[in-house]
Amino acid sequence: MTSQLMQQRLQSTLGPGVRLDRELSGGGVAHIFVATEASSGRNVVVKVLDPELAQAVDVERFRREIQVCNRLQHPRIVPVLEACQSGNLLYYTMPLVRGKTLREVFHAEGQLPLARAVGYIEDIGAAIACAHTHNIIHRDIKPENIFVDDGHALVTDFGIARAIEHAADIASVTSTGLTVGTPRYMSPEQAAAER
Repeated sequence: MTSQLMQQRLQSTLGPGVRLDRELSGGGVAHIFVATEASSGRNVVVKVLDPELAQAVDVERFRREIQVCNRLQHPRIVPVLEACQSGNLLYYTMPLVRGKTLREVFHAEGQLPLARAVGYIEDIGAAIACAHTHNIIHRDIKPENIFVDDGHALVTDFGIARAIEHAADIASVTSTGLTVGTPRYMSPEQAAAER
């Protein structure tokens, strides 16, 4: 499905309460849109799973996994607001982070000063530690999933890979050739599909 068709279908699904403003690049297994909630004027991100993947996902289990991840309350974790389904569209929403991804920071600034890099590592480590106390593993930590805003690192998409991996019929997902996670950043056991 083309991005334009996806955007039209999603806008029709969301109705007048949410206006899709633009599509962001780099979604991997999802199309990513910035939207504005009409009632509050708040900007959110809407991520729509690739339709092929969405067909393999058990929607109720996906929602339950997202709810588990919603329990993560930490200032360095960008929360998932809700998971929704309409027809064959499966999507979730998150607050819009105004900062840049860590990848964008690297491209703009090159090597970071040691104190700043250590600060980001501490923020990321605190977010990961919080998740681990709730038995949640991110599975896709990479510079594109870390935002830098107001001098701090924020981890996004916590639990999304877990929700997709556990909610989907693994045989169906595997048959599409989809790997949950980014190969360059995967641990050896994750790349080998081991726990």
